[in-house]
Amino acid sequence: MARVTTTIERTYDIPVEELWELWTTKAGIEAWWGPEGYTVKVQELDFAAGGELRYTLTATAGEQVAQHTRSGKPLSRDVRIRYNGIAAPHALSFVTVDASEIETTVELSGNRKSSKMIVRSNAPDARTGEIKKLTFHIKQSM
Repeated sequence: MARVTTTIERTYDIPVEELWELWTTKAGIEAWWGPEGYTVKVQELDFAAGGELRYTLTATAGEQVAQHTRSGKPLSRDVRIRYNGIAAPHALSFVTVDASEIETTVELSGNRKSSKMIVRSNAPDARTGEIKKLTFHIKQSM
């Protein structure tokens, strides 16, 4: 069965360079990446085409911790992402290196005052949880 690719578009009142840093730096990724109820700790970041991001995803919110405990799953797991293409500061593409092989592309455009972001992904949740956390982080930082 073919996966559906979903597109999410957002506009933010921050410079495109700041939005780029949220996607491409250790501090930026740790500030917002991962589904709701989880935190991320970057273990390795080789931000280059063919490079990898390795991080530990940990359930931290009550509901997620309870769900992991009930199912006997560990609270943390290691995740690898391979960067396929980078065109700073306007585009990047990556794939999750595991059985899911989730593909995601990010396009950024804008100026010193605002940024438009387009995310395309074949993730089952279309990365909506991550985008919600990114939006919340940006609003809190303003």
